[in-house]
Amino acid sequence: MKARRGFTIVEVLATALLLSLLCVLALKSFYRNLDTASLDSAARDINNAAGYARLIALESQRPCLLWIDLSQNCYWLEAKPPEKIPFREAEEPETVVIDNPYEKPRYLPVGVHFNRVKTVSSQPLSTQRVAIRFQSDNTADTSLIQMNSEQDDCTLLIRPYNAETELYFNQVDRLPYDTIDLDETGQTGDSVFRIW
Repeated sequence: MKARRGFTIVEVLATALLLSLLCVLALKSFYRNLDTASLDSAARDINNAAGYARLIALESQRPCLLWIDLSQNCYWLEAKPPEKIPFREAEEPETVVIDNPYEKPRYLPVGVHFNRVKTVSSQPLSTQRVAIRFQSDNTADTSLIQMNSEQDDCTLLIRPYNAETELYFNQVDRLPYDTIDLDETGQTGDSVFRIW
């Protein structure tokens, strides 16, 4: 009998099956990372938009609105332009330090959606559009913006007393009491306020 040289068909098929299984696992991991990166990028961009809204309101001394359209999965800033004052020769014209890169709608990446947008201080104009107001006194509407992708969730919290934002890469259904405005009595009751 001769010694065998080469592989049998069963060995080749078993090797091909193992290689294809490893490729499937690697692709699944790649797409999960891509999904997470898309959500991360969108969340950070909305966080930046809220930061711009705060700066524009402070600079212009006028409210700035962060609009979120749930049906179109987009958001933008609306800032009222400063009132035009007639130019006098002795005065220099007012310069704008902060421009608005978010004045045109920005759309969320494919696979990323707004899950919920809730505000405490202002009433939404409809169930599909919500405006979050940033005031010139460095305050804002208490708000939660929740986004999700197939695999992950993200929550952006806007605090009212300093208009700052916090980004959480999970869902938050409760606000700490230091986030909401207390009524005149100052009574807090529970240690958290359920917003939904």
